[in-house]
Amino acid sequence: AFNADEFQVADTTGLDIVKIGDKYLMAYVAVDGSIGIAESSRIRGPYHNSRTLLAKSGKDSYGNPSFFCEEGCRWLLWDTPQGISIGKFEWNDTDPKITDQKLIGGDGFHAPKIIGKNGMYYLWATIREGKGGIAVGRSKQLEGPYYTSDGISMETEGQVVPTVIPNSEFSCISNGSDIITDTNNDDWIIYHARTNLAGELSTVLMLDKIMWDNGWPVMSKLHASVAAQRQPRF
Repeated sequence: AFNADEFQVADTTGLDIVKIGDKYLMAYVAVDGSIGIAESSRIRGPYHNSRTLLAKSGKDSYGNPSFFCEEGCRWLLWDTPQGISIGKFEWNDTDPKITDQKLIGGDGFHAPKIIGKNGMYYLWATIREGKGGIAVGRSKQLEGPYYTSDGISMETEGQVVPTVIPNSEFSCISNGSDIITDTNNDDWIIYHARTNLAGELSTVLMLDKIMWDNGWPVMSKLHASVAAQRQPRF
């Protein structure tokens, strides 16, 4: 769908798209490790006017940009080797920029996503080490601090229990790319995993239902689903 863009989307990673006015803005990680921004009048592109939003600094590259919008205000999250950062996204046609940058997650996490629900903010992030998995912390403030259900700060290197963990069927649980709510008011998470098919590891896109227990998202048995389940209703 993006083959007419002025830059090679196939060479980028970790993109996210937000609509502002009549424009769709794509944040993406460029080949050199910086975060770029491009725009289009259609969500499917073509995207043009590509420029650098966060320039790579030294050896440290950026990863996995993710927008969060609330009441006309916009933020961008991203990860670096130092951890997860958030900053205010200020858009204009000539000089878009990120201001008020703040570290809100430690270096044990990457691929951040924030959702708001019932007056709380939930930070979803992939655990870097071990077998991976997606951890969740929550806060009453968008800029944190975020704590897990075990009371562990996501700014530290403490042992965090994932909300979505690998199992015998699916490994490398990562990149909770979005949370969607269907017409039954059920929440679903979209994320990545790897499965062994005919002796070959293949990356797959997963969709699982989220349940809530005392204000915390939980999965059935904490694992990625193995059996088929009812689909979302729209």
